[in-house]
Amino acid sequence: MKQIYDMSAEDVRQFAYEYLRCGVTSRAVQCFERLRWLGKLRQQEYLLLSAMYLLLGRQDAVRKIINRYNTIYI
Repeated sequence: MKQIYDMSAEDVRQFAYEYLRCGVTSRAVQCFERLRWLGKLRQQEYLLLSAMYLLLGRQDAVRKIINRYNTIYI
């Protein structure tokens, strides 16, 4: 199996949504974080990532993602 660090951004995005569909939130977060690191995270995906962190109980990460979203889009 290929690691997300060896995939293209579109492949990582497809895996992220597939993990979300299957209910594997932690792996979807890893995929979205990889997209964020690559600079390929889309506007709606920032909000989706912050919602996933909120479900996981990570308020510090939620604030970090929302602050970055506000810096970029507002």
